[in-house]
Amino acid sequence: MNTHLPSTKTFVYTIERNKERQQRITDMLVQMGFSDWQFVYGKQAQPYWMGIHNDWVRMLETPPPFLILEDDAVVAPYYVPTVDYPDDAQLVYLGGTANGHFYNAMGVKFSKGPAGYPYRMAYTEYSNKFIRVYNMHSTHAVLFVDQQTTTDFMHYIARRPQNAVDTIFAMYAHKYRMYCVKHPYWYQKDGHNEGSTLNYYP
Repeated sequence: MNTHLPSTKTFVYTIERNKERQQRITDMLVQMGFSDWQFVYGKQAQPYWMGIHNDWVRMLETPPPFLILEDDAVVAPYYVPTVDYPDDAQLVYLGGTANGHFYNAMGVKFSKGPAGYPYRMAYTEYSNKFIRVYNMHSTHAVLFVDQQTTTDFMHYIARRPQNAVDTIFAMYAHKYRMYCVKHPYWYQKDGHNEGSTLNYYP
């Protein structure tokens, strides 16, 4: 399967005060030729991830395929405009992280990248371009390609307002065929996660 990213419906999640990030990602998407994208403005809260769940639910009401970027996403050298992903993919990460949720299963490998969480991203090899991930904390560049999976996560997010959205994806990932590019199309430039989102594989 393949998706041409510049012509794919794209949401950029941000908050009103992040003007510098908004300008940076606007310049990036215009330069990359993205033709169907918009900002989704969340409310400011403490901790920062509280209150964003309703915004995610609304975005996930969109029929796939569509792309969600966070406002700190920066294009990486590995980006290509058309992504060819596994035919059985239910969700495709176009950027990853070394951070993971607790996961204990036989036969998986764990990221050796710089992680800021107690647990590391668990994966199995799939191809020369993709790994399958089972517990990854990452929502800065996610391509939604399957309707049922999108609907399922819309419900998970609505029912778990006490958890960060990336934690919810990490908690349920092992139930789905989620694939991540081995080398990121986008990484996070937020002053904290550059290392873990550029160097999560192997």
